[in-house]
Amino acid sequence: MHFSKDTLNTIGINSDSPRRLPWDKSHAIRPPNLAPFLTLPYISSFDMEASWCFDLDDEFLRTMAIAWPHLESFTIDPAGSWPKSADCRLTVAGLLPIVQHCSRISAISCRLEGNVPSVYSAGDVYEDAKFEPAKDVLCLTVGDSCVSDVENVAVYIYKMFPYLEEIYSWDDKDNDEQPNREMWDSVECWVKRLGTVCYQERKRAHAKYCKEDNCSHLKEI
Repeated sequence: MHFSKDTLNTIGINSDSPRRLPWDKSHAIRPPNLAPFLTLPYISSFDMEASWCFDLDDEFLRTMAIAWPHLESFTIDPAGSWPKSADCRLTVAGLLPIVQHCSRISAISCRLEGNVPSVYSAGDVYEDAKFEPAKDVLCLTVGDSCVSDVENVAVYIYKMFPYLEEIYSWDDKDNDEQPNREMWDSVECWVKRLGTVCYQERKRAHAKYCKEDNCSHLKEI
């Protein structure tokens, strides 16, 4: 069977393994292993539901986003085997290039550490007139990753996904002392709170504009 790279738009890879393999860096899937897929320019859906070992980084997400501008749905099994938080190089900050380059993105599912640069260092990007948030992303799946700074991560996520309704996460079964899900639930609450505040601010600004516009109109009459 022959496929043309100009017509292929969906990649789905599934594993028959019923359980997650133990983390093994020597057998992990790395960016060079996935690089051949990046030569396909019209990919809209990439779904790798496999209980394998993964060792990816933010630079891979940037390269992928540039290679796949039509991307709508992206999954690399968050329930697979990933490095522990201290060694994981795939972070929430790595999602920014996807927002910048993939205007149709609506679903993201991948193990992402809750590490981001300061909000202020990212401010120049967000203030860029060309920056458009991903308004179609309603759910973000991050697996059993950790989050270090709830408020900072929430602001970063809200800037990218202003209509986000859910962050799906779960606790690390091998580390009962790390309340991953509880922390991500807090991030979700902050994102929704930011959305409410911004909506109220826009509503007040609109009401003020309408009021001032009506007043000026009356003065002209």
